[in-house]
Amino acid sequence: QGAYYVWETPDVYLCHAEALLANGRAAQAQTAIENAYRSLQTFAAQIKDTAVKETFMDHWTSARIIEAKETGKIRPFVPKREKPGS
Repeated sequence: QGAYYVWETPDVYLCHAEALLANGRAAQAQTAIENAYRSLQTFAAQIKDTAVKETFMDHWTSARIIEAKETGKIRPFVPKREKPGS
C-alpha cells in the first residue's frame, strides 16, 4: 500500500512559513513554502475526480500556497465576513 496525505498538511507548512517570516527567517520560510507546495501537489495527486481536484486547488488555502510558491510572498489571510442573516 502507498502513503496517503492529509489535506491539512500544506496549510500547516504555510502557517509555519508565516511564523518564520514574522521572525525574520526568510530562507527557512521559503523552505516551508516549498514543503507546503510539494505536499499540496502530493495530496492533489490522490484526487481522481477532476472536478473535485479543481475545487480543491481553487480553494483559498491552496491558492495562497500556489501564489506563495510562484511569488515567494505570502498574501495575508483575510477571512470573508458573512452577511448578517445568511
